[in-house]
Amino acid sequence: MFVIGGGITGAGIAREAAYRGFRVALVEKDDFASGTSGRSTRLIHGGLRYLERLHLRLVFEASRERRILMRIAPHLVHPLPILLPIPRLSPHGYYKVAAGMWMYDLLALFRNVKRHRMLRPADVARVEPTLDRSEVVGAAYFYDATTDDSRLTLATILSAHDAGAVVANHAEVIRLIQEGSRIVGAEVGDRIDGSERIVRARLVVNACGPWANRLQGNGGQGQRRLCLSKGVHINLPHTRLPLRQAVAMAAPADGRLMFAVPDGAFTYAGTTDTPYEGDPDRVAADASDVRYILEAINATFPGCRITEGDVISTWAGLRPLIDRDARNTYETSREHAIWERAPGLLTIAGGKLTTYRAMACDLLRVAEPSLRAAGVRPQNVRDTARTLLPGTPERRVFSEGDSQGPAWDEVDRIVEEEMALTLCDVLIRRTRLFYEALDQGLSLAGAVAARIGPALNWDEAERRRQVALYESEVALNRAWREG
Repeated sequence: MFVIGGGITGAGIAREAAYRGFRVALVEKDDFASGTSGRSTRLIHGGLRYLERLHLRLVFEASRERRILMRIAPHLVHPLPILLPIPRLSPHGYYKVAAGMWMYDLLALFRNVKRHRMLRPADVARVEPTLDRSEVVGAAYFYDATTDDSRLTLATILSAHDAGAVVANHAEVIRLIQEGSRIVGAEVGDRIDGSERIVRARLVVNACGPWANRLQGNGGQGQRRLCLSKGVHINLPHTRLPLRQAVAMAAPADGRLMFAVPDGAFTYAGTTDTPYEGDPDRVAADASDVRYILEAINATFPGCRITEGDVISTWAGLRPLIDRDARNTYETSREHAIWERAPGLLTIAGGKLTTYRAMACDLLRVAEPSLRAAGVRPQNVRDTARTLLPGTPERRVFSEGDSQGPAWDEVDRIVEEEMALTLCDVLIRRTRLFYEALDQGLSLAGAVAARIGPALNWDEAERRRQVALYESEVALNRAWREG
């Protein structure tokens, strides 16, 4: 099996296939989790808002997978208390929310971290002093979980590799190879050394997320249209928005549910949900995205008076949603779909971070008959739901105003053990310097490049090129300030 795409979906498929004893290879044109999977709300959740649309199967599945991930990745997936205020004029009154919370616990088989609690206004004031309580009739207090999305993806990749999968980042599919009507492999280009090679496989899996349509081409009976939705987050100092737990917020403009989440020395907030038709490689926050989130924050926490000047960084990702004629991207289902574009080529899209392992199981369920027909049999099968993910949560976390950067021995370990091949890999996804340093790591980029350069065989020209590429990523991240 040949998996194209190194986000959480592709990583989960590679791990599942390897754990079932299949030979599997995975390639990613950029870095693992460099797309949607490293730019999420970082929540592992049952999907409370899906109850309103009666997507009960999705909530049940997500709740089950949340429980599994907390078991197999306790170093990466942590319980997160969440406060859901109930505004006085909300169409969802106190008792309706209470009924919904009992349903949420029921679909989790009452096996969440703790059962929900319903709070009256006096309790809300005690639980979250920063919240504007003048227009609330109470709140629900419940638990989901939080994770480091890029490190969860990396841990899944490393687990697949440990189980025998061949994995490569910065390896781009140039074209699919077709013999007759069947897809039998792909030509792959190494974006580091420029070499090219042919990879042949009995089954090719398109797990490219927002890039899936580019790979599968246009038209044909096997085509399904992807609806891309942009989700933006902003990162703030925790001192400016000192939350005790995550708080759900309603956007004043359209009522969309968002979250403000405490994260060590920071608090991040989002996400937006708007249609996107631009280049997936250049997705970024714009000024209207940031204003939209700030309006929700200041409506929910008016005493904090958060401004654009408080924003340290942003991140923006694309959801590859299956277009089922919903009125807007917010209402488009987060369920996944699998289809055959041509014999030998399966495409998977949709879904969410929480359900990636279930998506992988579904993909293997669809793929196994054709693999068995080709004489491929699983061997030494292991259960991905009961096998711990590798890795450590430890990495440098920056406090407000800190610009020391990662310890140098940590940089060496990242290159040696975590498959980092570029400066952006190190500073954006293996550490949080890009998101948490006040200058987004610009002052340290040259020194870090000099440190890792010898291990990656960089000469002076390549070192300067790597720094320039990192500077361009920072510029893209800051472009909203000019809008």
